[in-house]
Amino acid sequence: MVKGTRGIDNFAIKVLRAFAWVNLFFFIVASILILQEYGFTFVTDEELFYDYTEKLLNPFALLVSLSSFLFGIFGWAFCLVVAHMAENLSALRRSFTPSSTPPSAPTPAEDQQNTT
Repeated sequence: MVKGTRGIDNFAIKVLRAFAWVNLFFFIVASILILQEYGFTFVTDEELFYDYTEKLLNPFALLVSLSSFLFGIFGWAFCLVVAHMAENLSALRRSFTPSSTPPSAPTPAEDQQNTT
């Protein structure tokens, strides 16, 4: 890893996590708004004496609302998984950099060669 990119990696991970939560919030709100706006149709029967109004569920709006809700949840989970994988990869890279590993102790064969 190039020196100095650790801060950029952490920033990108934080941005991805924030995007995941914004995605979840946006699609849940969109799902609720779609269902409220288009989900129900009011049918008025004017032939009746009391002006009976019936409330019918629009199946297409219900399908769009449900798919929007599920897309928000799956998008949120996907972004968090990718962020977690990026965080683990960054930690793995840091643990294997040459500057962070201590020098290993010489083996007995190397000690014998050095003393002669």
